[in-house]
Amino acid sequence: FLGGYSFLVGTAVKANQDRQDARGQYNAAQTPEDEDYWDGEIERLGNKRNTFIWFAGLTAFLSFADAYVDAHLRNFNERIDADVAAFPDGEGGLAWAFRVTVPLEEPR
Repeated sequence: FLGGYSFLVGTAVKANQDRQDARGQYNAAQTPEDEDYWDGEIERLGNKRNTFIWFAGLTAFLSFADAYVDAHLRNFNERIDADVAAFPDGEGGLAWAFRVTVPLEEPR
């Protein structure tokens, strides 16, 4: 989570710096065409920055949720079996199945 979060925040900071550079280019533009181009770049880079900030927030939320679940399952010592298998589907093909088995006994 830390690596992903760091990448997302770093990319958001870089996009914001690029946006500020584009704003400087917009202010120095000599023609209306240049102003239009740099105005579009400012908008694009702002959207890019905001997207990475949202994903960084989602990553942080998932990290907190993972820590919460881990804390509540710290004494869960039961074996969880998971199987993936293919079986005939009746039409000459194969179908995939996923099965998870969790014993539901009282904790000891």
